[in-house]
Amino acid sequence: MTASGYTADADTIVNNLVQVYGAQSATRITVTTPFQAFSPFVAQQVRQLNGVFIVGGDSDRLHILRLLRPFGIDSFVLSAVKSVLTNGGMVAGNSGIMVMILVLIYV
Repeated sequence: MTASGYTADADTIVNNLVQVYGAQSATRITVTTPFQAFSPFVAQQVRQLNGVFIVGGDSDRLHILRLLRPFGIDSFVLSAVKSVLTNGGMVAGNSGIMVMILVLIYV
């Protein structure tokens, strides 16, 4: 899932998940606006996954927090990410964003 403008990084990660790490498939879902974060359609796409990898950098931490949990309320997409984890899936991200992912999921 791309939560920022890191499209080249996201494309590389999607390709590596399949070609290097053996995933059966990988899909890039871009969430860069509140409209996307609260879209039932996008949330359903996320819910159907068995793993989520969030791409972002150090400068994106507050942006991702404000995007996925504005005003302290979980967006539909964040709820979907949590459901992937609850159902035994994997939730991960690059090093620049992992701390924020942990905060979003567990706090």
